[in-house]
Amino acid sequence: MNGYDNNGYNGGGGGSDNYNGYNNYYQSPRDPSQRLQTARAMINSGDIDGADRELNFVPENERNAEWNYLMGTVMYKKGWLEEANRYFGAAYGMEPDNIEYQNMYSSVQQQRSGKHGGNNTSSGTNWCSWDDICTVLICSDCMCDLCDLCNN
Repeated sequence: MNGYDNNGYNGGGGGSDNYNGYNNYYQSPRDPSQRLQTARAMINSGDIDGADRELNFVPENERNAEWNYLMGTVMYKKGWLEEANRYFGAAYGMEPDNIEYQNMYSSVQQQRSGKHGGNNTSSGTNWCSWDDICTVLICSDCMCDLCDLCNN
């Protein structure tokens, strides 16, 4: 046994062993759902580049709606609205009933058309900033709660 767990992570040791464990962690095959969980946690903690790296390790044939949503979030946080729109659109297209995907896709669509302000600087005024993904997610959650109230 080489001292690494099934995910390629070296849980002990010191010095260069931990560095090698870190490299093996990113290079070893892992369950794509674990990578998505890790990427979401990285996004939530502000490690956008780490989330981008983690998502790029998911094999292309395993890139589902959640992967597209998370990659859209990464692109959005980097300020790349067109790429974010493409990924959010793919996520929404794969799971049109997912309110989280629907809300983000709609929000980016409105930003692109200048209805929310956001990254649109043509008017010189940013009345409603959707640049903060946390704000968007909070608003999405509130919309979900409102829908739940209306349906009861």
